[in-house]
Amino acid sequence: MSVYEANLDRLTRAHQSGQVGDRTYSLLAEEYHEALRDSRSRLSSLEAQAERWRHDGATVLDACDTWTKLQLDLLAARRLAEQAEVAGDRLELLHRERERLAEARTILSVL
Repeated sequence: MSVYEANLDRLTRAHQSGQVGDRTYSLLAEEYHEALRDSRSRLSSLEAQAERWRHDGATVLDACDTWTKLQLDLLAARRLAEQAEVAGDRLELLHRERERLAEARTILSVL
């Protein structure tokens, strides 16, 4: 946002000093104002999402972790019962999911 604000400030000074004409100033200033509004809107949305994660994130991650552990336990039990390798790609996927959950917990801790 500060980039748009700085650009707008320089543009305004250039306009006031006569280096930039009225029509050019008007068009470019509107572009910068719109970009600034969009940036503020996106920032507000991201702050709201971060707040939801701060509030509910641990619970969501705990539920995902519980589900992932259950799926790993089911695969292990199936392997014992069927005495065969089962769904190696699924096992790999679940292990990657556990890694992602650990990463998500790290990110959540700094929100």
